[in-house]
Amino acid sequence: MTTQSLTRPVLDFSLIRALQTIGHNIGGFFGSIAAAQRAADDFQRINARTDAQLAADCISRTDVARIVFERHFD
Repeated sequence: MTTQSLTRPVLDFSLIRALQTIGHNIGGFFGSIAAAQRAADDFQRINARTDAQLAADCISRTDVARIVFERHFD
């Protein structure tokens, strides 16, 4: 008489965690690209204004990069 042994494969949760981490990192990478693109668009929009328009909002042209950086990355 032969005996059969039934074994179930064990699910490797470390692999699942690794894949989740990779997915999270990839999502973060593309999120950072999107944030940088929004900041660049904002910079171009503000920088395209005339000096008189900027002065009306109490902004000098040299402040534009700092303002955009603070708005998007602080």
